[in-house]
Amino acid sequence: WIARKLKEIQDKVENQHKDTSKAIQKMKEEKNIFKRNQSELLEFKNSTEIFKTHLKVLSIDWTKQKK
Repeated sequence: WIARKLKEIQDKVENQHKDTSKAIQKMKEEKNIFKRNQSELLEFKNSTEIFKTHLKVLSIDWTKQKK
């Protein structure tokens, strides 16, 4: 009886360990996705800032040419 109970407990602990390991792996994968998305958003922000700067320069040039 005790050996059976110990085996049940051991099985339960092993299953919990497997489930926890899977959950940790999934969280690591999601963290990497978030980091990648964050990098892409930062790159997009930088690109839009460069684009805005170019538009300002073109606008100034256009205004000068108009005069």
